[in-house]
Amino acid sequence: MLDFFRDPTMATAAFAVALFAGFSGLSLLRGASGLIVIRRKLLVAVSALRCSAKTR
Repeated sequence: MLDFFRDPTMATAAFAVALFAGFSGLSLLRGASGLIVIRRKLLVAVSALRCSAKTR
């Protein structure tokens, strides 16, 4: 059987990282619903590249 340990500090940190990542992703795509499809796809691609550049 696989033993594991739940650390409340690490669970809280993981939740905070997920919350900030979701918020930053949504803020980068603000206003995308009003764009035409090709511009929306381009905005999603540029936002993904911008997020990956920030993590390096």
